[in-house]
Amino acid sequence: MIASIARACGRRDCGVKNVLFAFPYAHFVLAAVEIDYKSKNRSVDNLRMSKTGEGPFYMGRLFDREFLLKMWDKTEKFTDKREAVVDFTTSVPTAVDTRKFLNKLLIEFDGSEHAPDSSPFFYSIPDVARKLSCSAVPAREKIVKFLREKYGFSSCGTVFDTTGGIRVGGMCIQDEKSLDFNRDRNFVEIDDDAVELALTDALMGCE
Repeated sequence: MIASIARACGRRDCGVKNVLFAFPYAHFVLAAVEIDYKSKNRSVDNLRMSKTGEGPFYMGRLFDREFLLKMWDKTEKFTDKREAVVDFTTSVPTAVDTRKFLNKLLIEFDGSEHAPDSSPFFYSIPDVARKLSCSAVPAREKIVKFLREKYGFSSCGTVFDTTGGIRVGGMCIQDEKSLDFNRDRNFVEIDDDAVELALTDALMGCE
């Protein structure tokens, strides 16, 4: 969707300055972008083809942290005594639901020490498990923890696939005096083969 917006902007000699948010909601994808005439070249640079020739895909960030925080602040001013929504396809979310969802977005994309890089792609654990003929699939949280602790990979779940999607970024450089991930987000880039080997290890090694 963002790639289509960027291409439409290019036809009008402008570009995507910033993606405020883009996420799935019920049967739709909701997106908001800032557009100006100065961002045409940068917008085009963010359009990339995949290794298999598919695309182009928009490879820039899909969320603006400051904008999400402003949305968070707005929701705190509302009071809603309704119970939390379970099925968003049939009910209107409460302010509490909205804050919970914003928190998920911030965890995934705010640049925290465990957040992957800005790539919009993610791995589907069920798909990887099928390729490996795994009879049992570990919980996503266990796989995320395994990748962080054994390989030092930045990883987390994703709102784009809440059942089995996982985003994996670069290997985080750690401080010599601490086992915590470096908060400056210094990453050693890793290729797809390394990630797939680590996922295979995780699927076989997680109990």
